[in-house]
Amino acid sequence: MKKEYFILLVLCLIVFSIGLGVGIITPFLPSYARDMGATGFLIGLIFSGIAIVRIGMTPFVGRIADIFKKLKNLIVFGLFVYLFAPIIFIYANNPAHLLVARLFQGIGASFIFPIALAAIGHIAPRGKEGTFSSVYAGSFFLGNGLGPFIGGVIADRMGISHAFWVLFIMVFLSFLLALFLFKEPPDLKLPPTLPPFYKIFKDKTMSGIIMFRFGIAYTRGLFLSFFPLLAVRLGASKSLIGIIFAFQTFSLALSQYPSGKFVDKLKNPERILPVAMIVAIIVIFLHLFIKNPYKLIPLHIVYGLGTGFVFPTTISVATKKGEKLGMGSTTSLISSAFSAGFLVGPVLSGIFYDLTGIYGTFISCIIFALIILVFTSWIFFKDG
Repeated sequence: MKKEYFILLVLCLIVFSIGLGVGIITPFLPSYARDMGATGFLIGLIFSGIAIVRIGMTPFVGRIADIFKKLKNLIVFGLFVYLFAPIIFIYANNPAHLLVARLFQGIGASFIFPIALAAIGHIAPRGKEGTFSSVYAGSFFLGNGLGPFIGGVIADRMGISHAFWVLFIMVFLSFLLALFLFKEPPDLKLPPTLPPFYKIFKDKTMSGIIMFRFGIAYTRGLFLSFFPLLAVRLGASKSLIGIIFAFQTFSLALSQYPSGKFVDKLKNPERILPVAMIVAIIVIFLHLFIKNPYKLIPLHIVYGLGTGFVFPTTISVATKKGEKLGMGSTTSLISSAFSAGFLVGPVLSGIFYDLTGIYGTFISCIIFALIILVFTSWIFFKDG
């Protein structure tokens, strides 16, 4: 097996394990926090706690990777830090403990995901950036799709603490994979001199990609943090919520590889991104009229299929730009933008939840997504 394919395989196994572990706790974390006495604002803050640290840390971790060129050490360290999160979850007895656990997840994720993306950029052959990115993203979403279903069943039948133990086991397996099997990319695609961050933002395409990643993360953050509350209102069990999340994420996973192959054939792949935001807006809008929780399943399948190409598209563009702007720098900035959307989305949605209720939360997300759609479409198409 060629070295680049072996590295890709190991990275896919790592992110699959992490995605599975994180997905296991996704269905019940908002209601778990609410049962501990958390307000809507605090639920949003707890859910986006993982993003709080990532926004600040991720760009600097990416720059460190470009300067010192030691990707393995950064990934192993991130996984070691991540191990503390499930332990804190297990012994938590108030919302503050949940927030601390999410902060540990944020620190670990700041080292794991952007550096893994940088590694993908370094090993991907010319013209296959989208394909390699799609295999990586598909592995994460496959694990993340299995997780909610497994987590819902565990929470219903065995108790929530068992789900946190499964998260610990999956992160520990990822740690072992990174420590013993991950190899440094043989050839690093880096410019002779790393430009400052502001030059990345001055790049038209990168600025649009960063803004779009922020916007699509805002919509996904709404689903992950407040959709369970809407589903419970409609009479859904924890198991059904897990199944709905599983269908959404499996749809994302299934769409990755064909999307990546398609992206590699496009001259300006970023121009297909507005379609994904339109799909997200329509799906969120239709949630306002659903009365039967089982009818949420096809909506979430459409969301997964309709937004799945966002990940290989944005990663492919960022890795191509990374050859001139710094691979770790560009991949970390789009990761940070996604984290920022995950932070702002749940927190603002939490405020709207406290003021207007669950349906006002969804309406506010639609308005925000429309604004992002207009601005990014103008950026991507303004030069014809």
